[in-house]
Amino acid sequence: MEGPELETLEVLLAGLVPGAHGYSLPGTSEVEPSLFLPRSGADAKVAAGAVVVLHDLQNTPLAELHVAEADATEGGWWVSGEPYALRPPGHGPARGARLSRGVNLRGGAVGLFTWPVDLPGLLRLARTDHPTLIAQGRGEREDAELYAALAGAAAEIPGARALYAPALAAFPPGFDVTAAILGSLGGAEFSDLRRPAPDRTGGIVVLFTGLSGSGKSTLAHALADALARHGTRPAVLLDGDDVRRALAGDLGFSAADRETNLLRQAWVAARVAQGGAVAICAPIAPFASTRARMRELIEPHARLVLVYADAPLHVAETRDRKGLYAKARAGLITDFTGIDSPYEPPQDADVVVNTAVSSVAEGVKDILDFLVTHRLL
Repeated sequence: MEGPELETLEVLLAGLVPGAHGYSLPGTSEVEPSLFLPRSGADAKVAAGAVVVLHDLQNTPLAELHVAEADATEGGWWVSGEPYALRPPGHGPARGARLSRGVNLRGGAVGLFTWPVDLPGLLRLARTDHPTLIAQGRGEREDAELYAALAGAAAEIPGARALYAPALAAFPPGFDVTAAILGSLGGAEFSDLRRPAPDRTGGIVVLFTGLSGSGKSTLAHALADALARHGTRPAVLLDGDDVRRALAGDLGFSAADRETNLLRQAWVAARVAQGGAVAICAPIAPFASTRARMRELIEPHARLVLVYADAPLHVAETRDRKGLYAKARAGLITDFTGIDSPYEPPQDADVVVNTAVSSVAEGVKDILDFLVTHRLL
């Protein structure tokens, strides 16, 4: 057994799940989990009345399962029955601070957190008397980091404590087993501050597009900073000027060279994201056809999130620190986007930030909300 399967065995042995005494065959119980035993040898067979020893990853025997029913299927058996402990479990983070029958959650506010921590929710709990901060495990490497973060916060809040709720597997759909456990310990009225589990298949490219002066670079830097502080993936900002110097020093500013520069940026961003990171880039990328070609380079390797920094031309011109718009209007620069070269607003943007009215913080929040809602963070 491993990960959440071990955690499930632990809570069953501890009697933490109301109404659950062991394992049930799939679809036969509303509260008991299911257990699948894979075939381990040509002559192996599991049937009612058998006693199966359940081991951890180090092959340490943890419990005996007295099989009540066995349903053979390809590759093994679904089994039901009650487990009996052979020794205390020793796996998982936060030993000594995990939920147990001896925990009393009455008498103070209770918050249930996943990674990344819901900071506004944590601050609300910090203003209550004797709060309990509970880290909800997911069977991932961030579980220990989550508990450490909450334990550190609890150390700074008078009367607070941090506990750990293990990652659990194979309980019936629709049954919130962690909520049931908290209720049985006196914490039925907990604050649910959990966030959707991130989809960890590949990385992300956040591509900003907009007029020069639209605020896309400012948003990109602010997003990178926010992810560095609170994100669950490393963030890499591909600054436009740096990328052009490093990757496009051989190119000029013709339409063809500009497109080549953008396609090179897309290729690099895809490779950065392919390793699981968030690649952030903020070119003007004025043409829908070029953005489509960038998407084609990125999406076989990573999820593309397109952010449109929407600012009217007259607003963008007021932010022209380099005087480029003035030079373009004077004819000193040609093919300048917004003056004598068009900008095609994206019709497929995932997030649109009206930078004429939204603050940088509001724009970053909109982007982070999209990433969290779509389980990318």
